[in-house]
Amino acid sequence: MADIINKTATSLTTKGFGLKAEDGSAVTQSLGNTIEV
Repeated sequence: MADIINKTATSLTTKGFGLKAEDGSAVTQSLGNTIEV
């Protein structure tokens, strides 16, 4: 499941969220509850 979350985060950041994919906390905060770890 974590692998799927990582791929999703990478895809989202690549699309222009302006966040680093490796920074899971930043991605989660930016997207609200879209990605739950």
